[in-house]
Amino acid sequence: MLKKFLIANVCFLLLIAVKANEKASGCPSPPASYAPCDCTESPDDSQYLTLDCSYKHLGDLRVSKILDAFVNGLATGGNRLTRLYLAENQLTHVPKQIKFLTQLRRLFISHNNIASVEIGFFNFTSSLQVFDLYNNNVSSLTIAPGAFKSKTN
Repeated sequence: MLKKFLIANVCFLLLIAVKANEKASGCPSPPASYAPCDCTESPDDSQYLTLDCSYKHLGDLRVSKILDAFVNGLATGGNRLTRLYLAENQLTHVPKQIKFLTQLRRLFISHNNIASVEIGFFNFTSSLQVFDLYNNNVSSLTIAPGAFKSKTN
């Protein structure tokens, strides 16, 4: 009986430690929900998060599942994600979850296979300061009018 009690207390303390770590970092737990990407606190302000998925050769489906971990409440980090690095992957479109990342300031999505940007895709935020779409298959003909119109305009 004492052995079961001790095991239960140790498990409870471990659970508290894991929950405290989740709240401190804001990144989804377990890290497998966003693997192989790295989630860290932003260097200039610890209340904001950076998700780096660059150079992982990830496809649309895998990136979608990773971003779902932030958007669908597996972490409180969805509203804290300010930097998203998706360069050098195998994306064919801008992930739809990005429109739910309302604090996103920097989006690096260069060196993929993105061919178009939808109408009004970036209407969700006026906080986006940097959007790197370099070296994709996008032309001026495939960017829909109003794709980059902000909420404030």
